[in-house]
Formats: sequence, C-alpha cells, structure tokens
Amino acid sequence: VVVMSSEHDWTVGSAQHKWLANDLASAASNRTRTPWIVLATHRMMYTTQLQEEGDYKVSLAMREHLEPLLYEYRVNLMLVGHQHSYERSCPVYQGECVNDAVSGTTHIVAGSAGASAEKGGFSPSLGNFSVAHVNDYGYLRLSANRSMLRVEFVRTNSYENERGEKQSPGSVWDSVNLVPWM
Repeated sequence: VVVMSSEHDWTVGSAQHKWLANDLASAASNRTRTPWIVLATHRMMYTTQLQEEGDYKVSLAMREHLEPLLYEYRVNLMLVGHQHSYERSCPVYQGECVNDAVSGTTHIVAGSAGASAEKGGFSPSLGNFSVAHVNDYGYLRLSANRSMLRVEFVRTNSYENERGEKQSPGSVWDSVNLVPWM
C-alpha cells in the first residue's frame, strides 16, 4: 500500500511525483513478491458524482499527471475518500474501461463517513467507467491472497436491494474480485 497526499503538489516534476514514481517502481520490481499495488489518497481520480465541479476538475488533472504512473507500474487498486458516498469503477485507463478487465486500475471512493451523505447523485455524462455507486454510509473490507484481491462495500444502514428485499445493516452491497495485473 502506497499512500500519497492529494492536498500537496503531485504534478509532473514535483517532489511528490518523483517520490511516487520511485516508490511504485520499487513495488512493481518484483510482482511475484508483491502481487498487489494499492494506492491510497484523499481525492479521487475518477468520479461521476454530480454537483462537485471542483472535484471533477481535480480528477481530470490527476488523470493527466498521475494515471501514466498507475499504468506504467500496474497499480491494481486506488482507494480514496473525500466524497461522502461510495463509487467503484471498472478497471480503467484514460477514461475507458479496459477490454481485458486487468490492464487498468480499479478506483474506489469510500468516503461515506464523517459528514452527511452526498445528495447530488451520479451521472454517466461524466464517464462510462462507474459500475457501482450509492450515496449512503458504509465501509470497506479487503481480503487478499496471491491470486485474488477481494473488496467489499458494507452498508451500515438498512436498505432495499434491487429486488425490493429489505437488507439489514452490515450487508455487503457491492463486491469485486481483482486478479493480478502482471
């Protein structure tokens, strides 16, 4: 797990960008020993959250300056917070879901705590990469072995599933199994 600051300069040429490139290169140098690379920060690189124009602009800049590093060093998962909602992308590169479901980074926003849930909703007009999203509270559970990284979003409120069945707090609302990107 590599943790960087999205609140300090991360643009190409900055000290943090150079540090991140070196750290990711080190992690990626032996994928047999390190099958998973997870990058965590506060702000998101991919979002379809509405009514967040400033955040969307930051996400576009992050794609320009940081996504080439994620691709070069085969980052499997990017975990962020900031928005008080949950959103998961497909494995994505340059704004598009990758065809092989492996050669791209899965992005998860799990900022659904600490303040009121977002009210703006989500829109595919901001990108076709969002595969699951909800404005509700919850937390992530991760488990991994050498061949699979499983991420689950657990909702902490009761809700009705897509079939209209009541689900109790603590139910898994979304999950994904990632396979290594070697």
